Amino acid sequence: MENSSGNYLKAKTILEKYLQDNRMKKTHERFALLEAIYSFKKPFDIHEMQQMMEGSTFRPSLSTIYNTFILFEKAHLIVRSKTNGRYSKFFANNNTSAKQFLICTECGQVRSVSLARLSNSIRHISWPRFTAKTYTLYIGGICFNCQKKKDRQTKKEKESKTI
Repeated sequence: MENSSGNYLKAKTILEKYLQDNRMKKTHERFALLEAIYSFKKPFDIHEMQQMMEGSTFRPSLSTIYNTFILFEKAHLIVRSKTNGRYSKFFANNNTSAKQFLICTECGQVRSVSLARLSNSIRHISWPRFTAKTYTLYIGGICFNCQKKKDRQTKKEKESKTI
């Protein structure tokens, strides 16, 4: 949790500077949402954020969350992953480590994975006039449960055609 707190404190400083530079208000809501973002261990969507905040003293509306997330994206505090047609997933952008995710394009489930060989290969790539600090890799596909559902559905369709 200490690392998470350290990342939150860095993000808070970045947000304060961003708000000051852009002459925006430093509202309690923005900082409460930022703190909640840094408490998530995995990618989350807007509705998961709203559910998490229901237990706190601050209960933001969906529009408040959406607007704040747009601000956080502009300040590079969060990263949005558009995985399927349903909901975007978000995660804190702590710029400290590489991230790799498997994302089901059917149900939107996101699973964090560690691909050490890939990480090492990417770290050793050099680009002209660019220094890479971190990266995020999304691999889209179908999770085991969704594939099982599709297989069952296909089997039922074949059986109904043969009858």
